[in-house]
Amino acid sequence: MKKTLLQKISLVLVFTLLLSTFSAVCMPYTVLEADAADSTIQKYEDTLKQLEKDKKALESKVSQLKRESSTVVQQKNLIDEEISLLNSKIEIANSLLAEYDERIRTSEADMEAMQKAIDEKASELEDHMVYYYKNRNLNYLSLLFSSESISDFIINLQRISSILNFDQGEIEKMNNAKKEMQDIKTKLNDSKARQGEIMAELEQLEKEAEAKGEEAIALINSLSRQTTQYQSEINTIIKETQEVDKQLEEYLVQLQKQSNADYAGGSMLWPVKTSNNRITSKYGWRNLWGTKDFHLGIDIAAPNGDPIYAANSGTVVSPPTHWTYGKCVLIDHGGGIATLYAHCSTLLVKVGDKVTRGQQIAKIGLTGQTSGYHLHFEVRVNGKTTDPLGGYVVKP
Repeated sequence: MKKTLLQKISLVLVFTLLLSTFSAVCMPYTVLEADAADSTIQKYEDTLKQLEKDKKALESKVSQLKRESSTVVQQKNLIDEEISLLNSKIEIANSLLAEYDERIRTSEADMEAMQKAIDEKASELEDHMVYYYKNRNLNYLSLLFSSESISDFIINLQRISSILNFDQGEIEKMNNAKKEMQDIKTKLNDSKARQGEIMAELEQLEKEAEAKGEEAIALINSLSRQTTQYQSEINTIIKETQEVDKQLEEYLVQLQKQSNADYAGGSMLWPVKTSNNRITSKYGWRNLWGTKDFHLGIDIAAPNGDPIYAANSGTVVSPPTHWTYGKCVLIDHGGGIATLYAHCSTLLVKVGDKVTRGQQIAKIGLTGQTSGYHLHFEVRVNGKTTDPLGGYVVKP
């Protein structure tokens, strides 16, 4: 009876031992290090939350302004802020999507590698078990069955453990790795779920940005209504633009005296995609909202967010800050020649940066005084504006 009991215990323990061996051997990994992208993802998530708070605060400010007596300029400036904030959220959301894409790709690659290792180790273990089962000199069941007492049984079991070289520390480490594999699966599923949420949020943000753009265009177009109030605003805008032009001219002349740098040389590059070659407003006198106005550059129609390129190499210098230009970039090319790029949605360079011909410096937008998405492009020689098409750039 006692012998039979030991035999039953032997069978259970041997297969339990082999099963634990299988679990251990199948996981040849140590606990994986935390995903290096996690901190970046968290940073983007935090930024997205902060931008949402800023957005709500700005919406409240806009609502208050609409209830009060405000000028078109005041309203346009706030709408520009809203659009800028939405564009920031869109950029962060896209960056976040890219990070989640990388995390998912890495997790799936890790899972595939782990599964391959499991399959290989399972095959090795199967060969291992078959070998020892067929080798009569190492018949573990017979060894355990031969035990005459519990103490004898324990001694024989320890011998088997020694023969199989079971390192309990390694087994524990590998079992932890198995848990890590499950954690990766969980993170993978969570990442895919969050990715779906961000994609839906991104779609909504793009719709909001488009709607705000239409609101901004409608607001500027409202200046064409010839009422006393609007005519007063138009006159103010034109006067301020002339003052900014004079200040910019003086600034560039002073800059030239300080640098004495030679012109970068060569012809200028068309500052947007060559497919964007429609000029909506030329250089020189024009009719603006029923009023005569001198246009300081050329307006090139282009889709929202399209790239804006440096027409030539140079240094980014301080641009005008008047609202009519919106977000803009001013580049000093040396030799008294400078170019200006206005109404951008996003700036990709800052004052002091050295840029090369053809480098993307900004994105198309409608910040400032604009009734549609386009680039306002100026060429200045010794501070004064000149026709960009007068030998500087060639329309594609």
